Amino acid sequence: MHHGANAGAVRAAAAAARAAQIDISKWLASGTRVHNIAAQFPLSDTAQAHLAVEKGDKLGTVIVDCAR
Repeated sequence: MHHGANAGAVRAAAAAARAAQIDISKWLASGTRVHNIAAQFPLSDTAQAHLAVEKGDKLGTVIVDCAR
């Protein structure tokens, strides 16, 4: 097994994730954004929220509200 290759892949994935976080943060800071909410579920309905995402026909974000 090539541990070095695996470590390199993990580092590359971490760097790509960090770059994406920076890009998203810049985008959010650049002005007011409108986020479409397709559905909102309480934490107890997480399975239904997952099904709503998997269905594939949503227009917006599915939110699981941990406070509800």
